[in-house]
Order: sequence, then structure tokens, then C-alpha cells
Amino acid sequence: MTDKDIPDEWDTISEDQIKNNLLTLEISNKLRELKLLEEEYEKLEEKEKEIEKKNESDLKIKEFIKNEIKKGGEEIDKDEEIEREQQQNEEEEPLLLVNFTKWSYNKIRYIGGGKIENQDLFDRLLNKLNSEEPFFITMTDDLLERELAFHTTNKQWKDDIKHLEQQYKGDYFSLLSYPPMLGGFLLESIWSKIKERTEWKSVNILKCIYLAKTNRSLLYKHNMALAIEFMALEQKLLGPTAKRLKDEEDLEYKIKLRQYEEMMQKRYENEINEGIIKNLQQVIYTNEGISNNLDRINNSKINEINDDYNNDYNNNEDNDDDDDGSYCSTCDGRNSGSDYDNNDYDENNDNNNNNNNNDEDRMIEEIEGDDTTTSTSFQQSDDDEADNELDEEDNRKKKKEKLIEERKIKEIEAERIHKENEKKKFETPPPPVLNILDKIIAMIFSKLTIQSNKEFHYQMLKRLESSIKETWIEEFGCLPPNCLWREEQ
Repeated sequence: MTDKDIPDEWDTISEDQIKNNLLTLEISNKLRELKLLEEEYEKLEEKEKEIEKKNESDLKIKEFIKNEIKKGGEEIDKDEEIEREQQQNEEEEPLLLVNFTKWSYNKIRYIGGGKIENQDLFDRLLNKLNSEEPFFITMTDDLLERELAFHTTNKQWKDDIKHLEQQYKGDYFSLLSYPPMLGGFLLESIWSKIKERTEWKSVNILKCIYLAKTNRSLLYKHNMALAIEFMALEQKLLGPTAKRLKDEEDLEYKIKLRQYEEMMQKRYENEINEGIIKNLQQVIYTNEGISNNLDRINNSKINEINDDYNNDYNNNEDNDDDDDGSYCSTCDGRNSGSDYDNNDYDENNDNNNNNNNNDEDRMIEEIEGDDTTTSTSFQQSDDDEADNELDEEDNRKKKKEKLIEERKIKEIEAERIHKENEKKKFETPPPPVLNILDKIIAMIFSKLTIQSNKEFHYQMLKRLESSIKETWIEEFGCLPPNCLWREEQ
């Protein structure tokens, strides 16, 4: 629609003409859009052609690279096979991986480029370890216990050092070889004894595999390997006798457990009976109008005795100038003993009570002896002296009565404490008897390097423990009795 087609006056145009004009306008707009789309499509086709050309060139490059990698990989595989064959032909040798960063308190570190920080310190430590065998044994034992050194072999050290460097990021590990002699034995003989196979599968799994790679010293492994072999050999020679010994150990534990249960049952019955008796006594006392607060009575008596005795003791110091002090010293010991703490009571307290009773007997005899001496002095003294002697005699009688009463209270208190201590003995049941094979497995497995997460590691060890014990029972008939273990081995 051109400009000449536009009318001068829209009022003279009909509706049909207006519709036709609008349709022609829309058609022209659509044609323009189609032309634009065609142009864009042509451009996209050209770009796709260019991309296809580039992809073809890239594919050629990739194929070339793959071919080169295959050639290099084949060469690498050949080199690895050669190394594996060499390692298989080589005899296995034990080594140590030492964390020098942790050992030197972060002074020795790897700084890149094949260099380490504090190289002088590193060289001195290596020279010290390699020069003196006693120092090597002592120091490596300490490092293994502190988890600063780890067992490895000449066939396994590459994988082990990668795992340790991932686990201890930033720390510097170095390989350390053992001296040719350890504790008077050749290194080869020690390692060969640890790896030596036996006729029993369970012993081989425990000794040759897991004991060999646990993070403990070679001398410890050597002694443990000998002890395991001797124990297995002795159980094999005993035959059915080993089963009877194991049953006796189990029976002994069952007897102890049954005795504990019976004692606990008896204790509960006594407590129930005592409670019933106390309740009945309380009912009777309340009906009769009598107070049953025995603890209050005993405590008040003890306090009264202590207060009165302290006053008498002070008066005696003023009046009796001729006394040698033995009486006061024993009284002082007696007075301090009345306020003892229940927590300090032990098995020797019975002997102390007996000694205290003997002291009190001597004190009573001295008081009675003083009574006889004072009776003679009454006849020789005048009236004033007689009055003083009578007062002293009354005081001695009071002291004698107090000593007797205090002894009774002490006996009651000692009996109560003795009962409490007897109860404490049976608070916990006898611990279960751990089999010697469980102890050996625990000593070995506790020092294995954790290769994965802890949960999976411990689950694996649990399965291995049950498998070793089942295999041992199949081969020997039962688990080893504890009496077969020799501590000196």
C-alpha cells in the first residue's frame, strides 16, 4: 500500500475498503519477516558448515593423540610389568615410613624442588638412627607407639606413602631401612620367622598377614609370632585336654558369677528384712510413745562426751602437775578418733579399733589404780586436801563411765561402716574373662593403619576377628585356654 492509495477523507471510504487495506498491510509485513528468516537460515547453514569442518579437523587431531597415547601406554605397561617382575623376584624386606615433620615439631618440611627445610637437622637425625643400633631400637619403638612411624615393605612403600601423604597433608615422610642386626638377631631371620608359614590356616592369617603389617617393632612381632606358634602347637598336642581346660575356665567364671548373684540376692533380702524390722519397731515405738531417732541420740551423746572430756582434759592440765603426759596423749588420740571420717575406713580399721580398745582398757585401769592411791591419801591429808581428792575421784569416775559409753558407740559405728564396706565389695559383678586369642587379636589389630574411613575399617576388623576365631575352632576344636599363654614369651 503506497501513499497514493491513502485517501484524503476517511469518511468517504467504505468498510470493505478498510478491511482490504488492512489485509494487504499484514501480508506485506509477513513477507518482510519471511525474507529476514530466510537470510538468517542461510547464515546458520554457513556456520554449521564451518563447524563441521572444524570438527573434522578436531577428530583427526584426537585420533592422532589417541594413537600416540596408546603407543606411550604400551611402553608404560611394559615398564610396569618389568618392575612387577623385578619386585616379585626380589625378597620382601621390612621398612619404616617416618613422619619427620611431626617428629621435628614442624621444623622439617618439604618446600618443593626436591628440597626440604632444615636439611641439616634431617641429616643429623638420619645419621644418628643409622649409626647406633640401641638408639634406633628405642627411638623407632617410641615413634611407632606415637603413630609417627609406620610399617611398610620394599614392595608396598609407594602405595603406603601416597596414602599417608593424603592422610597427613603437608607432612614430609621419608623411608627408613632397618639395621642388619636387631637385638642380637639377623634382620633376615627375624622377618623370615614372622612370615614363615605353618600348617594352620588361622595362625598363618593372624601371624603372616596382620602381625607382619601391624605398626609395631620387629622384635615385638618376632616374640609375638613365636608365642602364637607355641600356643597353637601346645594346644594341638594337648588335644581334648585343652577343651577340658577351657571348660574349667568357663565354669570357674560361671561359679563366680553365681556367687555374686547369690550374694546380691542375700543382700537384698537382708535389706528388705531390716526395713521391715525398722518399720515394725517404729510402729511399736510410736504406739508406746517412745522416740526411735537413734542417730540423733548417738550423735548427741558423742557431742556431749567430746565437750565434757575436753573440759575435763583442760582441768587436768591445771591440777595434775605430776602427771607424765601419757594419759593425756592417749585421751587426745581417743578424742580425735571419735570424729573419724567414714570414707577413710579400710580393712586396717578393725586393728585400730582393737588398739584403741586396749588403750581405753589401760586408761580405765589407770583410773581404777588412781582410786586406790587416792584412798590412802585421804587418811594422810587434812580436810581441804580431802575435799580436793573427793572432787578428783568424782571426775575420774565420770571419765571412766564416759570411756565405756564412748567405746560402745564406737563399736556400733564401726559395725555400721563394716557393713557398708561389705556392700561396696559387691557393687560390681566379676568382669568377664577375655580369651587369650581375643587379647592377641586386639594387640595386633589396634596398631593397623586405617586405609579407609574408620567405620568401615572397624567393621572389617570385626568380621576378620570372627573369621579367625571360627577357623581356629575348626582346626583345634576350641579356643585356646588362657593357661597356655606364657608371659615370658
